[in-house]
Amino acid sequence: MQLGLIFFAWGVLVGLSSVFLVEFMRKRIAPVPLILGNSVLLVIDFLLIAFIYNAPVATVLIIISGILCGLNNALFTSLAIEVSPFTRSISSGAYNFLRWAGAAFAPWLAGLLTKNVGPSMPYVLGAIVLVCGLILLQVRKHHIENGLADKGEGVHGELLPILEPEELPV
Repeated sequence: MQLGLIFFAWGVLVGLSSVFLVEFMRKRIAPVPLILGNSVLLVIDFLLIAFIYNAPVATVLIIISGILCGLNNALFTSLAIEVSPFTRSISSGAYNFLRWAGAAFAPWLAGLLTKNVGPSMPYVLGAIVLVCGLILLQVRKHHIENGLADKGEGVHGELLPILEPEELPV
């Protein structure tokens, strides 16, 4: 029951952040810096979960990761469709195939890693995979920004001028 409540709260935050928070943030910060910054926070969250051996703290961190996962989910879904040179249905289908293949594989791999290495390993591997993704995104960010500009979507959001991370008010 407790595990179900934890992931219920996580799921509510995924839903709320992927519907409401992402629009608020995307109007203020360009998609690529937003994904990069949010993913860095997710890496930190995963590593804290992995190395803080305190159940209540890990529970809070897992629930909070729902906000970060929701933002990335909405941003990656939008960008996969907006930047792709293919039709919306092909882009969406290919992206969802990869996403759900990972979702099907992840629980099995997490169980295997937990049993054979330790309970921290799934979170450590998640952080490593995210860092690899961040590097790839940084290397290819010009492709995403050019794709957004080509589709007339704009890189910066529609209502407010873009603020790069170093320009954000503290």
